[in-house]
Amino acid sequence: ALAMHVDTKGMNRSAAWVWFPEGYAAADRGDSATADSTSLRIANLTKQPHEPEAAPNEDVYVEIMAQSVAGLSAFRRGDRQSGLDIIERAAARYESVPFDYGPPVPVKPPHELAGELLLLLGRPAEARAYFERSLRLAPRRIESLQGLAEAAAAAGDEAAARAAYTELMEIWHSADAGYPAKSEAARWLASHGNAG
Repeated sequence: ALAMHVDTKGMNRSAAWVWFPEGYAAADRGDSATADSTSLRIANLTKQPHEPEAAPNEDVYVEIMAQSVAGLSAFRRGDRQSGLDIIERAAARYESVPFDYGPPVPVKPPHELAGELLLLLGRPAEARAYFERSLRLAPRRIESLQGLAEAAAAAGDEAAARAAYTELMEIWHSADAGYPAKSEAARWLASHGNAG
């Protein structure tokens, strides 16, 4: 998939949906030059004229995608608090968007990303709040539920961790037995008095 090229010429703001995962992946692997240039390319899309058929929230989504890539890039290159601040601003901006049906836009919601970075910083209580907000916006989203379970467990709230891991096991009831995330959830539940 990394070798695939998608021609974004003429896509206008829709190019952000192609560039965001590219920039996110670059930031996550520590390629800050690519991530930062991609973030700027995404941000510059909002300067283009509006298309009549554009979704009402499109500019906000594009801004959030640019901020998420920029924030993750800063975080990965060691400017952790600055990167987290950028992503928290993106999450606050996301709060202003009217409710949309369907999966979250962008594909990595900023609340979830903020929660994951807070977990890396050893701040599980703050992370938990972000995962809970992410789940209010996208109920039963796997990545947010996993984050909530990990954050609750790290904060010592076994009841909340058990509830999140149990819900994950319900969602994964037909998943392959060797699925690593399912195995991890089952292991946690088994070690805390519940076979899941």
